Amino acid sequence: MIAEVRFGKIAGALHRSMREAADYGLDTREIPVEPGRRRMVGGQEQMIVDVTLDLGKLKDRAAEQAGQR
Repeated sequence: MIAEVRFGKIAGALHRSMREAADYGLDTREIPVEPGRRRMVGGQEQMIVDVTLDLGKLKDRAAEQAGQR
């Protein structure tokens, strides 16, 4: 993944994901790691944005549940 970023293959999607991560208050280091956990392969770079949005929704849900306790 890091090698691909260096060569610019996913730089655009990753850059957008970093902005989304900031909006959700996510740790931006999670963004490049999660696609690996999901076993994504090359050619699915745009899905990085979807990963970011999914992580943001999970964080929001966890915050809501913590507030209900």
